[in-house]
Amino acid sequence: MLHTEDRKPIASRLSELKTLRDEIRLELHLAGMDLRDEWQRIERALPEPSKVAEDLKGVASEGLDRMLVELRRFQTKLRDGGGSPGQRSG
Repeated sequence: MLHTEDRKPIASRLSELKTLRDEIRLELHLAGMDLRDEWQRIERALPEPSKVAEDLKGVASEGLDRMLVELRRFQTKLRDGGGSPGQRSG
């Protein structure tokens, strides 16, 4: 768990979340079906970032941190060729 003074402002994390989501969408065309299915599951679970901040404020901070970790983990898997062999094209 991060200390309050270590956390980025919510607006910064919201922007990062949107950027990660957009980058992942662009990279998915290179991914295998298993990664596309996983992304659809993750994306369905993501709330609209601005609504989260509006509705939850302080609680959203911890939730955003978890979403960022999940998206970073998925992006790393995507970039490392985590799809089925032969599913990536280059």
